[in-house]
Amino acid sequence: MKRLLCGILAFLCFFLAACAEKTEISFQTVLDEANALHRAQAGFAVTDSIDKFKPVLPKVGAGFTEEELISLTTGLGSEVNAAKQIIREQAEADVELLFRAFKYAYGAYGYFGGDKGFGTAKAAILDDLAALGNAFAVKELISVLEERLAFIKDGHFLMNGRQLVTMQTYFSTEELAFGRDKRGYFARLDGKKQYLLSVDGDAEVERYMKLSIGPDGALTYRLGTLGDRAGRAIIVNAAFEKTTVALTLENIVGASRYDFSAAFSENREGAVPVVAYRDCLQHDSYDDFISSAQRLRGDPIAILDLRGNGGGDGDLANEWLAAYDPEGISKNGRGVGCLTLMTPAIFYFMARSIKYYPGLYASPKLQYDGFMEGYRRAWNDYERVKNRDGLRFCEAKGLLFVLIDSRTISAGEWLLSALRTRENTVFVGMNSAGMLLGATGEKLSLPNSNIQFAFGSLLLLTYDERVFQEGRGFLPDIWVNGDALERTKALIEHYGLAAE
Repeated sequence: MKRLLCGILAFLCFFLAACAEKTEISFQTVLDEANALHRAQAGFAVTDSIDKFKPVLPKVGAGFTEEELISLTTGLGSEVNAAKQIIREQAEADVELLFRAFKYAYGAYGYFGGDKGFGTAKAAILDDLAALGNAFAVKELISVLEERLAFIKDGHFLMNGRQLVTMQTYFSTEELAFGRDKRGYFARLDGKKQYLLSVDGDAEVERYMKLSIGPDGALTYRLGTLGDRAGRAIIVNAAFEKTTVALTLENIVGASRYDFSAAFSENREGAVPVVAYRDCLQHDSYDDFISSAQRLRGDPIAILDLRGNGGGDGDLANEWLAAYDPEGISKNGRGVGCLTLMTPAIFYFMARSIKYYPGLYASPKLQYDGFMEGYRRAWNDYERVKNRDGLRFCEAKGLLFVLIDSRTISAGEWLLSALRTRENTVFVGMNSAGMLLGATGEKLSLPNSNIQFAFGSLLLLTYDERVFQEGRGFLPDIWVNGDALERTKALIEHYGLAAE
């Protein structure tokens, strides 16, 4: 009898272990799905040719008198008095200068409609101002401009230091971990398995389930969603078979859990090398970062930590890509097309803006002199790079984990854009910032209202909105609201990836 009981217990243990194995998420399956997704997304590039957005400007002429250019830069750095009264003629004069600045100095002018699109917006603004009467507060002009310029979906485009496009970040909770089987998603509540039926009444729970990594390194699912970065938390009601649970999804903005003291770091003490790069601005770290690419490309498994990468020099991103994969993804570094507008007005605005971008230039005085020389040359021009082959998915052997968060910005996203075309590359963390279409650039201040604007001379075309959106960025393959580096290391150990 005892022998029979032991046999039954052994069978039960084997059966339960087998069941557990079947419900655990396979990393190889996740990798295969990520490769298939990225391969498909390489075909989801912007279909418009960069040639469509070439500027239509007179060959010579700044578009402004020197007095007007001075007036547009005199108030830089000062506070905007929203309560100040302004007469309509002054406001209209500001609008006139602003829209000329768009035409002569904004790289995405053609992308957002050119003369037709901006002309329609300008006419609507002037109509709105006429409806306000002969005099009104500057805050009324600000409100009109915010509403009528909302069609400019560019994360780099700033008005009074704020983006017009809504910036999104990840909201999630670690309160519950979910599994998945043929029936659906489930959690263990009071030790009992219950299936998730709806979230806030929405039965399509798939949209809320994010593949994640538990503290032990095992793949699991968490409940999460994207929301306005300014929000603190989102309360959702998760309805299960026998109960409803109110869950607080916290705003996961990232950044605070890691070190910003050095732009570059490389750790090769463990089995898996980790290269971290926090921005593309600090010139002293350029060589270190570029040389790391050659080492990483020879590693069977590696981690590239781009969380908190505040952007900077897009050329540096392309140099790293060329060193990492010169025959493959480096050709995708400039997307499907890149246009840089070069006009006297831009050079003048950039010269006057230099002091507001500390660290951007290795030699600010030489750069200022170069910009002013560009202003004095007095002709309008542009540079264009066209990727005639589009984005091409590239085969690769080594497994690369790329860590990202909502503070991976601009030039950091240039790296993400190309790395998505590399096989065996898994993105871990949360959505990136969504600041890739344009670039940081010139600043100006409207002379009568002192309303401040900043926008760049660059237009970069990459993926369509199925893959990338300004303000939303790129989405990870695995969502993590804890420490993405520690969780990735735990995943590597849990699945024995470094030993393969």
